[in-house]
Amino acid sequence: MRNFNLLILIAICTILYGCADTAAPYEQQQQSRNLNDQDFDGVVNARDECADTPIGAIIDNKGCSTTEVAFAEQTKIIMFGFDQDTLSTAERNKVAELIDKLKGLPQAKLLLVGDTSSEGSDNYNHQLALRRIETVKQIALTQGFPLQRIESETYDELRHIANPVSGRQHRLIAIGQWQHDTVAKQWNIFSSEQK
Repeated sequence: MRNFNLLILIAICTILYGCADTAAPYEQQQQSRNLNDQDFDGVVNARDECADTPIGAIIDNKGCSTTEVAFAEQTKIIMFGFDQDTLSTAERNKVAELIDKLKGLPQAKLLLVGDTSSEGSDNYNHQLALRRIETVKQIALTQGFPLQRIESETYDELRHIANPVSGRQHRLIAIGQWQHDTVAKQWNIFSSEQK
């Protein structure tokens, strides 16, 4: 029994001796990584491979924004004189401006919608609308816009004209359509309310 008590005493002393040493005080380390987030995308600068992420963009683990395809269009109302299929210099310039913009955009399309005022027979107005389309189409082709990316249609009795378009004049509607990559945005309450 005496040996047993001696063993317990040795064990207690060993444990207490092991606990008696105090750890060396903590030495403050120099910061080696940049933990700031200069573009506020939630990824620290030390890991951020895209340091200029737009605010509100959906990002990946590397801090880079993701892109999505967006569609855009620009509409120009081209005015013709009464019963005319030729354009004034000002109207030609409007067409040229739109074509210049579309030429610089890959896969852009040009939609030409021929229209006339209500005077004249349906057949005559349809032919006049087609001549107006041809006038604008020739300007586009002269400027080097590809024919295969030009589409056209006319307003007539077969294509019912919506009320906002009624009361129309001597015009042609030229619509440039294109797609482009844009930054995918995160959901927020404001984007939810826009839909």
